[in-house]
Amino acid sequence: MLAGILGVGAIFAFLIPNIDWSWIPWPSLDLSWLRDLWPDWLTLRWLWPSWLHFNLPDWLRQVLACMKWVVPIVVAIAVSFNEVRRRRLRKISRQEQPQDE
Repeated sequence: MLAGILGVGAIFAFLIPNIDWSWIPWPSLDLSWLRDLWPDWLTLRWLWPSWLHFNLPDWLRQVLACMKWVVPIVVAIAVSFNEVRRRRLRKISRQEQPQDE
């Protein structure tokens, strides 16, 4: 399963950006008028105070960028350890029950 996920990730990360897409006839649509339909109060920018806009250090920006990969892996490991523990407890409880023979 991990190999499949890494293979799909490699396709999206390396193969697709390197393909020359210039042969596709992209439509030339001006969709800037769609921004005028969406009211500003729905963007919730007014909830984000201006003093919260600050520059993060480079190392922290890189750590936060890799969290999208680290967090799901850590969650998967925690769930698998919990499943192993649950199965061991169930196996032990089955062994402790008296056998009716």
